Amino acid sequence: MQATVKQANSNVVDQFSEACQATLDRVLGNNSACVFASVTSWTAGLIVLAQALSRQTGDLVMALDGVELGICPSTGTIHAASSEVMLQAKQLLGQPGWQLREAVGSQVANGHAESLDIFMIRAGIHHGEALPMFPLEGSRMKCWPDLGTAPDLIEPLRVASLLAKGHRDLQKVAGLTGIEPVQASGILWGFQAAGLIVPDQQKMPSPHPKTASNDRLPAAGLFQKLAAIEKIAPGTPVVIGLTKTDLLAKPDLRSLRANLAEQGLVLPVFSFDARDKAQANHMVRALLASID
Repeated sequence: MQATVKQANSNVVDQFSEACQATLDRVLGNNSACVFASVTSWTAGLIVLAQALSRQTGDLVMALDGVELGICPSTGTIHAASSEVMLQAKQLLGQPGWQLREAVGSQVANGHAESLDIFMIRAGIHHGEALPMFPLEGSRMKCWPDLGTAPDLIEPLRVASLLAKGHRDLQKVAGLTGIEPVQASGILWGFQAAGLIVPDQQKMPSPHPKTASNDRLPAAGLFQKLAAIEKIAPGTPVVIGLTKTDLLAKPDLRSLRANLAEQGLVLPVFSFDARDKAQANHMVRALLASID
């Protein structure tokens, strides 16, 4: 019986992967770097966005029945006309019919803004039961989600930790975190819709923090510290917390993540308020999750 169910799930994943690829070809074409025109998809909006961001990183606009979202991986934010529209959009992301197009100029620069990571993870959890099981075997973690200001999202923190350690089995990830596979799958769809998960075929640099070649980077001082820690105690878990991110232009969260990724480092990097006890505790949870 279990073998039959497993085979059925495998067939669903295969069919889903083919459908996603077909949708993605319509949206992006065969060249992942190309600029695409407006496309309406009959796959759930969350899945369409997840697959699009796994192939390109430009800012996008999504729209359905007058509800419009600006997706900005470049800044890690999501935009809508108001908080009410944002909430309405989250309820609709499990539905098909979303129109996806490339953002032009300042199309997504105004209105209400939230963390792209947190929004998509919450949407993935909300719509998890209506989505196909996430094909985790062919994916890997590009960078940790920015969960510092969402201390209630404990399960996504634990899932991110397992993925960063190389786990590729959805059932095992669910078992180790103590959550249902459907919920784990929803979290993973949220990760990919925020651009945090990429296909395993994309090459990743070897994890060796350098100092000399990074002097001109915004995070040069951080790399020096990481290199020193690695020299003294190789493999020591590290969590990076950024405070006052609303006041500092550089290093911003996304540029810091990009610099770390270039060095092959997948580390928890959070923006958080050090005065908030719940957020500070969440940072400690991330460190403990890295150790387990």
